[in-house]
Amino acid sequence: MADSDIGGLNPQTAANVDEANDPFAIYDNSGTGTDKTKKLAVPEARKLMMGNYREIYINAGAMIPNTTAGTGPDANTTETATNDVMVDRLDFITSSDQSAGVWVVMPQEWDAGTIKCVPHWTADGGSGSVVFEFSGRAYADSNAIDQAMGTAQTSTDNLITAGDMHIGPATAAITLAGTPVSGEPIYIKVLRDTSADTLGVDAGLIGFRIQYKESIDGTTIL
Repeated sequence: MADSDIGGLNPQTAANVDEANDPFAIYDNSGTGTDKTKKLAVPEARKLMMGNYREIYINAGAMIPNTTAGTGPDANTTETATNDVMVDRLDFITSSDQSAGVWVVMPQEWDAGTIKCVPHWTADGGSGSVVFEFSGRAYADSNAIDQAMGTAQTSTDNLITAGDMHIGPATAAITLAGTPVSGEPIYIKVLRDTSADTLGVDAGLIGFRIQYKESIDGTTIL
């Protein structure tokens, strides 16, 4: 197989490198075979090959509607009329703020820093924009569960067409309360901020993506 260039650098097969167990070793184009000179350390190589963010997708069916004052969004599983596509969604009403939450154990590769959230949603009619607000907290062993979230960040998106998949913009960076540690749980709260949006109908949250940065041996690579 011919070598392929990535930004002028040349990833080699295990047969052509001294560190056969390093799948992210990147070498320059000088020399041949085992004489090629390694140019990037593993963290820089991963950064070049992996992009800006890693992501986790959370389906609405995994989320828990809040029960405070009976105002949690309605959890619905629906089937589309023609092609029988199944959709889990949380329907947030327009007359008052509603919220839901989900527990997530972050990967060991997480750098334990800020995250961003990207909502996926739809509506059955109406017009205007919806505002979803995301906040969260990190938990360690023996931490009290009943604690406040960190500062919330929002994602505002306009309804395009009723019944369509809508993928909102990413929030600004969210700082989690507590002391984040990779491999430990975080709780993320999602709220529809009806005082800030203009969508006059239920907003159906289908799910959302968590964007996070990775590190290797304590070095952030993104």
